[in-house]
Amino acid sequence: MNTNEDEIDPALLALLANLWEADRGDANKPWSLAKIGKRTGLARSALLRHLNRLGDAGLAEVKLGEEGGGDAALTPAGRDLCAAIFPPAADD
Repeated sequence: MNTNEDEIDPALLALLANLWEADRGDANKPWSLAKIGKRTGLARSALLRHLNRLGDAGLAEVKLGEEGGGDAALTPAGRDLCAAIFPPAADD
């Protein structure tokens, strides 16, 4: 098992990639936690744990609904990071 602290958790990277895709979408609105969880394959508890890490780092904002739903989106700092780590799409 490789425990190199310089490696990015693959689940966290997948989460960032999905938030980046949502941010670049034409609807320009945050994706629901259910949609993000389904696309990343993360259980809700793991999804919220990773989103909290991104929130603590100032990279994402999470809004939880009263009924248990919610959504998440990148912050400006999160957009800057994603622009630096994810190559532009071929149609950009």
